[in-house]
Amino acid sequence: MKKIFISAVAVLGFATAAMAFEQGVDANEDGVLSFDEMVAAYPELTQETFTAIDTDQDGTISAEEWTVAKELGILK
Repeated sequence: MKKIFISAVAVLGFATAAMAFEQGVDANEDGVLSFDEMVAAYPELTQETFTAIDTDQDGTISAEEWTVAKELGILK
């Protein structure tokens, strides 16, 4: 039962991230967020914070990275 709950929470988290991407944050609709897309949605975002959110260091923010940043309160 615990595994089902954890899975459901994970799915809901990714659904929330996907909704944000659908609401225009992912302007070019490539499935990831660039620094410019993030700054358009979060004007207070610094390059340093963007780099901290980009845990895989690929220069973009994935839905998973965005969700974690939201859950941690880094993005409001």
